[in-house]
This record gives sequence, structure tokens and C-alpha cells, in this order.
Amino acid sequence: MDKMQLFFAIKLNNQRADVFDSYYGPLFYEWLPNGEVDKICKELKTVDVSFWFERRQKHEKGEFSYFDPETTNNQDDIDFSKQKIYDAGTLRGKIILKNATKEIINLINNKQFDNEKVLETAKSIALQVQEFLSKAISVIRSRYGQHWLCPFPSYDIEKKNKGQLEAFFSSINTHFIDRNGKRTLFRPKDGYITLVGEFGDYSKYMSKRDWFEYKNALESNDFKICVVDKLMISIFRRISSYDFMAATFEVITALELTFKNYINNSQLDNTYFEKNKKKLINNLSLKDQVFLAASFNKKLRKVDVIQTMELIQIRNNYAHEGFDKNNRDIKKKILSTIAIINNITEGKDYHFMSSSPGNSGRVN
Repeated sequence: MDKMQLFFAIKLNNQRADVFDSYYGPLFYEWLPNGEVDKICKELKTVDVSFWFERRQKHEKGEFSYFDPETTNNQDDIDFSKQKIYDAGTLRGKIILKNATKEIINLINNKQFDNEKVLETAKSIALQVQEFLSKAISVIRSRYGQHWLCPFPSYDIEKKNKGQLEAFFSSINTHFIDRNGKRTLFRPKDGYITLVGEFGDYSKYMSKRDWFEYKNALESNDFKICVVDKLMISIFRRISSYDFMAATFEVITALELTFKNYINNSQLDNTYFEKNKKKLINNLSLKDQVFLAASFNKKLRKVDVIQTMELIQIRNNYAHEGFDKNNRDIKKKILSTIAIINNITEGKDYHFMSSSPGNSGRVN
């Protein structure tokens, strides 16, 4: 077995470095990581991944230093005492295929990116790298306060959607050095890029009708953003960055708040229920509340009710059993719970859409 190396570069923020108070990457105090000297390494199943930030600082007389992608890397002579904040810029890294056969290496070097063996290898790489880097970027955004950084790009590699592998490797600017020492793009050709979104439906993106509904809401005097609205923003970001544990806790919280409001405002032909609403809310578990809603709301799909019940149990078991990050159905359960919230919330239609939907139409 031989080793094959792939290199990548990820823009963590779509800002210009020469604009005051705009940054390319995470901000450091009186220091910057020194390229591969300070790299972070992780051994995964069939690949080793490492990533780092390079010291590419540009300084003009009378100005603060700022990140410049065109500046030479590894400037060892930077006097970090000159300013407090430094922009680390683009995240760069390397993927080493630990057990690549000579056949695979030859196919890649010969740019046979549509070969089935290359596609299978690429899929394995993408699944491992996407999960690890998604987690790495989520931690730096949340635990170290760098919330302005973009979440790691998310692609539905598991499914047979065409173009997902090519889109993934394109999004992280993957390349390799061929036998002639030439920088060559790594782009597995698995077909034309198609929808990445959960619903596979362009009509779910903002429409003319949505715009005027949005306009009327903002211009009204009683417009409010509720806690569930704010939670949904966070939940969709969590799903995009594969942080299903945090998404689970947040969506269950959203469900609890929604049910409290729903049961309080329900008008039923049931005298006992109407008289004992508060007692029922306080005494019923969340699972019982879901069951109660399903018994008199025929719009709730059975599959969504079951998936939501299971997600509640996963949340309840967390303290004792931990969180199973390999649970392949966890995303479906989260989306089913959102469907329940939609059905019992009047006038709301929360839905998770991809930020990379591709396109369709006629190009002249």
C-alpha cells in the first residue's frame, strides 16, 4: 500500500481582508499559529487529516497588519507585541490516504475521476473529512467565540445524489501534486450537480408571496420574533454543521415551548380538559403531550409522531447513556419534530433548506 496526499483550503469568512473590521478567519490575541509547525492532526479510519493556519500578514507603514492570501507564508519575524488582534485567515490542510493502492494512485494521477474505484475512494474520504472538519469548525465558532465564521459546507454524500462529491471537493478547493510536480484539482466526476436541499423542491425557497408576507410582518406594529423562531435559526445551523446533539436539545426545547402555547390556546369540546389545562400541562410528560396532540389533531403524520417520541427518549437518555453520534436516523427524527411543530403552530412553516441548492432553468 502507498500513500496519496490531497491538499485543501477553506475560506471561513467571505469578507475582504483590506476592509476595516472585516476578517478572513479566526482572530488571535498577540499570536498566530505557525503553519504546519502548529498543525492539528487526526487519524481517521482510512485517512489522516491535518489542518493549520499560516502567517500571511501584510503590513503597511502606519497601519495594522492584516491577513493577505498573496503574502509569503511563515513570517517568523512578526513582532506580535505591535497589535492585539491578528487574523489567521484561510484554513489549510492535508488529507493522507493511508492505504491507497497503486491502482487508485495511478487513476487519480491520470485524472480518471469518473472511475468507479476513484468515486468509492472519494466518497469514503468525503464522509470522514466532512464529519471531522465540521466538528472542528463548530468548536472554534462556539467554544472560542468565533461565531462570525461560516459553518463547514454540508453535502449529502451518503445518498446517490449526482454531483455531491464534486461539489464537496470543489467547496474545499481540493488538489494534489501530480508526478510532474504540477498542482492539479481533485474533482470526482459523479454527474451534474443537483439539489442538496432536504425537500428537493426549489419552491420552498423564498418566493414573491413570501417576500410580501415578510414585508407586511416587519411593517406591522405588533411584529415579534418568538423564542422558537430564534431556536430554529440555531437548529438549522446545527444540522448544516452535523452537530446533531445540540440540534436535538434545541429542537426538543422548541417543541416544549410550542406545546405549552398550543395546549393553553386549544379550544376543545371537552369540559374536563378545558378546566384542567394547567394541571395537565404540569403533570404530563412531553411524550404524553405529543400523544395527546396526535389523538385530536389528525394532521399529524404517524411517522412524525413516532420519530418525535424516539427523539424525546434520546434526549432523556443522554445523561445516562450519552449521545450516539453514529445514529444515522437522528437527522430524520429532528426534521420530523420540526414537522410536528409546524403542524401545531398556526401560520408557521419552518423548514431546513440547503445553502448550496444548485440551479435549474434555461441559460442563454
